[in-house]
Amino acid sequence: MAFFEDLGKKITNVSQSAVEKTKNSTESIRLNNLINEEERKLNSIYIKIAKQYIEKYGENPDPDFASDIQDTKNIKNNIEQYREQVRKYKKRIICKNCGKEIPEAMMFCDQCGMKNPVAEHIMAQKQANICPQCGATIREDSTFCSRCGAKRQEVPPMSQQTSNQKFCSKCGTPVQSNDISFCTNCGNKLSS
Repeated sequence: MAFFEDLGKKITNVSQSAVEKTKNSTESIRLNNLINEEERKLNSIYIKIAKQYIEKYGENPDPDFASDIQDTKNIKNNIEQYREQVRKYKKRIICKNCGKEIPEAMMFCDQCGMKNPVAEHIMAQKQANICPQCGATIREDSTFCSRCGAKRQEVPPMSQQTSNQKFCSKCGTPVQSNDISFCTNCGNKLSS
């Protein structure tokens, strides 16, 4: 009988030990999750502080932060260049008035109604490939129609077709004067 009593005590002790280890493990996991959540919140605050500092002092930073701020500007520039490349592949542009991304062949922005000069240029190029005399298609590398000999219509380069109107790079608002340094709509510093 003593054997069974000892065996029962050992089983009880092992069971209690297993229950205690499970409780400790569960509590440890819970505490680690709380630590991870607090660290995530802390990192979010650090990011917010950094953004606010760059917005407020980015043009005249403390020397200790100057190289980091320059790095952020370079990275932002790289990101915008990559986005521009993606837009080119997708054949999309940014409306110069409202900043919405639209198809480059759309004649008017569907958000603000501004005329799209890129679409006008695309249409002019397509029309230049049609003979003004006989309506035949003219190859892009040809100056004259191969059917009737008429001269292809000239399409000025895109840079000559658009106006010199400047727009805010942040919100897309037209800049009324070259004398102002900040956007009158959003306060963004305008590039010279």
